[in-house]
Amino acid sequence: MRKLLLAPLFIASAASAQPDFAVKYNLLMNSTDQGYLKADGQDDPSQLNTLAMKSYLEMNGENKGVSYSIAVNLMAGNFSDAVEMALVTKSFGDLSLSVGKGYVNSGGYDNYNAYYDINIYNQNTNNHIFNWGVADLAQVDYTMGNHTLTVQVANDVVAATGDGTNPCSDSARVCGRYNTENKQPAVLLQYKGEFSGLTPLVQIVSSDSGHSMETVLGLEYEIAKFSGHFDYVMHSIGYKVSNTEYTDKVSAMSLLVRYDLGTMQPWLKYLAYDVKQDGTDLTGNSDRSSLDDNHAGFQLGMDFPQGENFIPYVELAQQSQTVTEAGNDESLTESTIVVGVKGSL
Repeated sequence: MRKLLLAPLFIASAASAQPDFAVKYNLLMNSTDQGYLKADGQDDPSQLNTLAMKSYLEMNGENKGVSYSIAVNLMAGNFSDAVEMALVTKSFGDLSLSVGKGYVNSGGYDNYNAYYDINIYNQNTNNHIFNWGVADLAQVDYTMGNHTLTVQVANDVVAATGDGTNPCSDSARVCGRYNTENKQPAVLLQYKGEFSGLTPLVQIVSSDSGHSMETVLGLEYEIAKFSGHFDYVMHSIGYKVSNTEYTDKVSAMSLLVRYDLGTMQPWLKYLAYDVKQDGTDLTGNSDRSSLDDNHAGFQLGMDFPQGENFIPYVELAQQSQTVTEAGNDESLTESTIVVGVKGSL
């Protein structure tokens, strides 16, 4: 399917004489206290300092009424993983048709650019449906004044069984899914409106052969010097264990507030995530790294934009979780300081 979807894209890009190129970059240093590794009776872990680079090549162009967009993760290990977006779009007045590989309309505003920006993110519901928000898809957009309706039909890449390298246990939720071997596509509906600085968002996603449903209510805003977004995600996840059917209920929210002072832009982000398991509801995450039941966090940052191409920044992020170990619940908190610079070339 992927080769069929991407073929027209590369034909269009090759024929376009003057595409627009840009390289987005984010060079940063993290310093974390590794709070999720702390344990009673043991010495606290040492401060972990890491240097990282995130960079993307973006290319946009148009040829004979057909536009295309490509986004390549330059730090990916192989080409198939590196191409995050490769879409061809043809417009017919208020109606447009896109086909290729792209970002799915799921997870709300907090899912956009989740990997380029260095921020805390929800264990958002996309990791239960898609490969972190990217899939082969076909998309139709219809614009009516300030209102846009979008329908996506996307490859439902739910991992329904173990893949050999990370085999699933019989009790794992992701192993009890219904859509084995990608038999049916996911269907995604989205509405966006534009009302004097307010952009409401509604997303409805049906996946896993109709056994899972995600609903997102979001609002992006820009009022005076304030901007940001709010998302509330509700997700019902169906699965089967030993021929018994279950439905877990996921709820998540995120809030971002940014204030523009010109050469300084302070901002604050808060998020929370929780799963109510069908049958026996868990009181904590199954281990210290999975975040499969709960977590919450906040992020406080300051950007110092020197134009759009060079933006130094500093931020403090703190996340917390409750983890269950040996039958006991333990609250853990991890703090990270980030210093970096991002922009585009």
